[in-house]
Amino acid sequence: ENENGKFSRKKENTTINYTDQWIFEKVFMIDGKEAKELNTKDVTIKKANNWIYILEALMFLLFVLILILWFILRKKEEKEK
Repeated sequence: ENENGKFSRKKENTTINYTDQWIFEKVFMIDGKEAKELNTKDVTIKKANNWIYILEALMFLLFVLILILWFILRKKEEKEK
């Protein structure tokens, strides 16, 4: 299939192009429960990795907290000298 949606195949050094098209028209409704079920089965939907972002944010906050504590302790030691 190429970017235009046309198919082709090679047969004995000749290329056969298929340009047939079809149109699907039907009005239908999908309720929330059915949509959720279909979405869990859909392999084209990328799963969100929110836990990775949360973990990165927590690690960054922990780093900042350690950095602040280090500066406070360093200032405290300098005052004691």
